Amino acid sequence: MQANKKWNKIILQDALYVPELHGNLLSVSALAKRGAHVQFSGKTCEIRDRADYTICTGQLDDNLYIVQAQPFTPESARITYADPLPSDSDNEVTESEASTLIAHSKGASADICTWYCRLGHIGIDSVLQMVSKGMVKGMAITGNATHDALGICEPCIKGKHARQSINKSTKTHTNTILGRVFSDLCGPMQT
Repeated sequence: MQANKKWNKIILQDALYVPELHGNLLSVSALAKRGAHVQFSGKTCEIRDRADYTICTGQLDDNLYIVQAQPFTPESARITYADPLPSDSDNEVTESEASTLIAHSKGASADICTWYCRLGHIGIDSVLQMVSKGMVKGMAITGNATHDALGICEPCIKGKHARQSINKSTKTHTNTILGRVFSDLCGPMQT
């Protein structure tokens, strides 16, 4: 991002970058949650980091503050390749040799309700089976890992409800003109 005709390298966390769009948007509330200070003054906008250093300035144009920014792509990348481990029957591999092949491992832990939602509301038994049999590497459950921990899942209940059909005729009548009106409020709709 550019401030005072100088380019600053900034990392935007939890950002969606869509290069095909003619412009991307920055959320002031999202910046504020990350500790940035955003100040609007007349036709200029200034974004400062936690250390009160100006990281970006923008100018008002057609009711939007435009900031000069471009994605940074490094010229080179570091790639590591490791030969696969020998079979388990080969006892010649020491523990230190096996551990040298692991570059980085990362795990995720969450409660059973979070895993249930992240995995598309599959059965609790399936989530517990994934963890107990090691089907997913780095997956861990924190807290109470039972059926009681989930409780009632409203999205699942609503998704399993059957829609009742709408009657085409009624036995209820009115004595006044326009006392009761039935109309199609919406449709046809594109699918």
